[in-house]
Amino acid sequence: MSRSSTNDDPRFKKAVKKIIDNINVSVPDGMKCADYLPAEIQDMSLQQRIRRAVQRARGTKQPSPTMAINTSIVSTVSTLTTTPPSTQKAKKVRHRSKAVHQLRKNKLLDREAKSNATKYATKLCADYQKHEKKLSAERVSAIVEKKFGIRVPKRTIQNNFKLGRIGTSPPKKGPKGHFDNDTVLNLTNSFETYVKIKQLNGQSGDVTYKKFQKLLKQCTSQKKDVDCVWLLQRLLKESGVDLNVGRSNNAEQRRIMWTTYYNLKSWFDNWERDLLELGFAKKVDGKTIIPEDHHTSYVQYLRSWDNSGS
Repeated sequence: MSRSSTNDDPRFKKAVKKIIDNINVSVPDGMKCADYLPAEIQDMSLQQRIRRAVQRARGTKQPSPTMAINTSIVSTVSTLTTTPPSTQKAKKVRHRSKAVHQLRKNKLLDREAKSNATKYATKLCADYQKHEKKLSAERVSAIVEKKFGIRVPKRTIQNNFKLGRIGTSPPKKGPKGHFDNDTVLNLTNSFETYVKIKQLNGQSGDVTYKKFQKLLKQCTSQKKDVDCVWLLQRLLKESGVDLNVGRSNNAEQRRIMWTTYYNLKSWFDNWERDLLELGFAKKVDGKTIIPEDHHTSYVQYLRSWDNSGS
């Protein structure tokens, strides 16, 4: 039987109408009421056509209520307070790798901001304990919220002050891990440096989950029962690095990484020594200066040095 002839079947229309009029009737029950044969009721394709016809019809026609409502037990409060909870499950959104990295980075920044607010609150509370006019924990919480925009509960301030945690980060929740905080910090710094060096050198193929798990397994070979997958996730959460960043703007990145205090100081010290050796500068009262009559010769020397390609 063709689909068009099936839709024109009186039983088809009867089953659709039965299901629309009674929201508690399932599709097989509606087909049974419409005198469909058992073999036809088991036809999944026919069930799907009836189900779609019901959905199209309900788009323009509301289902009529079939259950009698006892008005004696209905609340006189607004219907907004008696709305039944929705049984529809929340849709799971699968984020792309870039979005996952951004979420991880946002959580890291949020955790650091809360940690800084807690440190400031405990320091402020401890400082005012030395004065005659002491601040309550509630007042300290209000001051911190006004300055940082983050509310630190007064109970947290009181507990940290009582335990002597002044100016320290809040303790992390959960069971004690295989590594102490110093070891985790060293692993995090090494992991972040290794990832950035590999990305700057264009070796993105070495920055993969599988290879990092092998490296972590070698680093923790003396520790038993260490889950390298869990450890890698923790390092990513603590460092906030993006494994998917490729090679981009290498010159600028290397320039930024080079500008450390040691490198800058060495560069200026060598420049001063060269000026003194070439006779463009001299020492006066312990300071190195370039006399005004040497400015022109120094500029000419720089131009000739630059043109020579030395």
